[in-house]
Amino acid sequence: MADAPKGYGPPRIDSLRAVRLAAEESSLLAESQTERAPLLRLEVRGEEAFLLRAMPLMIQVGERGYLASEMSEDGRSIACVLEEIPEEGAVIRVGYPPNDFTELPERFSLSMLDRPEPEPGGDS
Repeated sequence: MADAPKGYGPPRIDSLRAVRLAAEESSLLAESQTERAPLLRLEVRGEEAFLLRAMPLMIQVGERGYLASEMSEDGRSIACVLEEIPEEGAVIRVGYPPNDFTELPERFSLSMLDRPEPEPGGDS
């Protein structure tokens, strides 16, 4: 048993998605933010459910860390809102501070952004 891993270890990640929030969603989250830069929602899906632990889940993009502010009912998806557009090529890591992180092979890129869903009845 000396070789058995200790603790739970970092999460295993299945997929990553970034969505630019629509203006009305942005204003609901933080009115002062809408004048600066568009907010982005970063969604991460795990191979298994993310565990609820004493330390909260964190998503790091480059040097900036964000607490996971949403978790799906099945516990397999987490999301956070990025207050600024990260640098192109920024490293993305997900895990539990201070040491249990998984570095994703994908790097942040504006090309990964999904467009926000159109408003119902909108003419766009």
